[in-house]
Amino acid sequence: MTSPQAPLGAAPQDEYRILRDADLRDYFAGLPAVVAQLGGSPADWSISEVGDGNLNLVFIVKGTNSGIAVKQALPMCALSARAGRCRSRARIMNI
Repeated sequence: MTSPQAPLGAAPQDEYRILRDADLRDYFAGLPAVVAQLGGSPADWSISEVGDGNLNLVFIVKGTNSGIAVKQALPMCALSARAGRCRSRARIMNI
């Protein structure tokens, strides 16, 4: 059984979180510049995962004005937990 994750904005800097659609919607809804760029209401944004979920999660977030792509490096290869990656890889992907 997995424990619930803290909200994205409330997670400590060093806590790794695997993003979900709802996390992105809630997080971006709290960023006025992103809300203005996407346009429309956060509840009306279209969020879809378009990556294969193996090494990275890739989401497309579309609003009434525009869309953005969000990429997250996973801490391990999803096909095999034995093929783990260190967190420094995720930090490098974030730069």
